[in-house]
Amino acid sequence: MQKKEFIYRSRPFILVWMLIFAGPYILFVPDFLGKIEGPLYYIVNTLLTIFIVFLLWKVMNNLPGIKRKGYYWKENGTTVIEYKGRMKKLDSVTELYLTEKGTFSRGISLLIRNNEEKIEFLSEKLNKNTIIEDTSYYNMFAQIHAENLHLKQEKDIWGESIDYWYKA
Repeated sequence: MQKKEFIYRSRPFILVWMLIFAGPYILFVPDFLGKIEGPLYYIVNTLLTIFIVFLLWKVMNNLPGIKRKGYYWKENGTTVIEYKGRMKKLDSVTELYLTEKGTFSRGISLLIRNNEEKIEFLSEKLNKNTIIEDTSYYNMFAQIHAENLHLKQEKDIWGESIDYWYKA
């Protein structure tokens, strides 16, 4: 039993930090922008919003509480995941989905449905030249998929297989 480590972002902490950054914006910016009239109001508001969102995503990985460590390993032929101080045995996987996220920061999301429970991890920001197969998320995905051969690959509306998405 060799534990393998992975790093994930804590969604509740992301939301808390977003609220902390958005609070002053919501309280003070409307008064400041209230003095501007016409189309300039919408232009300045849009640019300011884009700047704040960009700044938030740039500093997100360095804020306290965001980065968390998790572990996974194989026990009696089944993958066990340890995260948020609890352990989950993946003995009844019905969906497995690995996808790249790329809006403001490049990362990977791993979704596992096990015993009707949704388990989702969001990776830390990845370098532009990192490919999905070189990540710990892909290794975890491959291990879980190898144990759950009953899962069938999902198809899009044209009947083409969707990479890294399997359902029972």
